[in-house]
Amino acid sequence: MRIVTFFLLAAVLFMTQGVSERARKPNVSTNKSTFKTNLCVAKGGIGIIRRDDLYVELNSAKNTLLLSGEEKWTGLNASKPEVAIFFDKKVWLPQDVPDGFDLSEAVVISFEADKVRFFDFTEMDGGFYLRPGHPIP
Repeated sequence: MRIVTFFLLAAVLFMTQGVSERARKPNVSTNKSTFKTNLCVAKGGIGIIRRDDLYVELNSAKNTLLLSGEEKWTGLNASKPEVAIFFDKKVWLPQDVPDGFDLSEAVVISFEADKVRFFDFTEMDGGFYLRPGHPIP
């Protein structure tokens, strides 16, 4: 009887450990993130990155973001790659982020020669806009 009890106890422990291990691992989907394939359509050369406070100007000769109100941020020439971070209602370059920076409250914008990619960590969503004159991939 002790041997049967031992084997039953061992079987229950193995099953419980297996379920526990599976429960701790994240659900890995075979689908890729839509961030890479989420083509957004701009209207009048302006693309919405975050409604009400952050837009991208795609027709500009420079990397340009439009902020709420009349504020505008201008970076390098549009042909040059550049990364900008929108945090605390301001645009920062990666090396200049302020003390207290929290990525979960930021939007990262990547200016590339043919597109502008963005990811909003508050919404955990993103996409990209094509620059004028570049074909849809």
